[in-house]
Parts: sequence; C-alpha cells; structure tokens
Amino acid sequence: MRRLLLLTLAVLTLLTVACSTTMSAPKAADLSGQVSALDGDTVTITPAAGGQPTTITLVRATNVTWPGGVPAEHSAIAKGHTVSVWLVNGTQTASRVNIGY
Repeated sequence: MRRLLLLTLAVLTLLTVACSTTMSAPKAADLSGQVSALDGDTVTITPAAGGQPTTITLVRATNVTWPGGVPAEHSAIAKGHTVSVWLVNGTQTASRVNIGY
C-alpha cells in the first residue's frame, strides 16, 4: 500500500511539473495604439507609446473583438478607436485585434 501511495505521488508530481512547463503566460499584444487611418483591409495605428505609425493588414482569419471578447466584424474598426493588435510571426498581418483596450 505504501508503494502504491509513493508511486501515485511521484506520478502526480511529474504531471504537475509537465503541465506547468507547457503552460505559458498569454502573449502580450505586438502593437497597441489609436487607429489613425483605414484603407480597405489595411489599418494604420499610431502606437500608444509614441513612435512611427504602423500599417497592418486584416485578413479573413483575423479575429476582431470588442471588450469582453464580443466578436466584431472588420468593418467595426474605426478611425480613433484604441486597439491592441497581435501579428502573425514575422509579418504585418493581424491575427487578432481587440477594439477599445
């Protein structure tokens, strides 16, 4: 019985370590700022921290949400909105845009 308890404890410890190493903190937004221009599927954002405006591209797969995670259409993004943007690695293509953050 004692061996079984020790074995169970060892397995639970290993599973806990494995889960904690595979889980990571959510990735911070690549860009946050105010929408300064819109042109079709491109959106220009002036960074909140200052710096040069950045133009990103929206694609069909870009997820756009309002605060609270409420889904939105790409057309909901308007000049003057504050947005947070996550980019596809190594590109200027948005994978996710949160409006009003």
